[in-house]
Amino acid sequence: CEVMAVAKAREIDPVGFGEFEPRAFMPGGSAQARIAAIAWLADYTSHTAKTHSGIWRDLAVRKRKTEVGTQIGIITTLGEEVGVATPALARMLELIVDIEQGRRAQSFETFAELIALCRTTPDHA
Repeated sequence: CEVMAVAKAREIDPVGFGEFEPRAFMPGGSAQARIAAIAWLADYTSHTAKTHSGIWRDLAVRKRKTEVGTQIGIITTLGEEVGVATPALARMLELIVDIEQGRRAQSFETFAELIALCRTTPDHA
């Protein structure tokens, strides 16, 4: 939702693929549309050779620094420029950097911190 809020504020029209509709994640989008988009994406990716994201593979397999700063961090910067807060993305970035630097384990407990934040942030629940 934060990514789409930044896109909207910057007047960017997101483009989907297949049956994945990113506009479902625009501010005010319905939970049902979001669930449908995620369900389609989960099914789609279950038929590919890659079972995990590149960021996950960098952390878990390659044990190297990710490109999260340029892939995710840029969205927080673009949001700041137009006055759109991105607390979940900023926290995700912090958690990944902590994993990269050995301050945290790549674990469900670390992920649970992000989930907890998303549950308390408007338009994420």
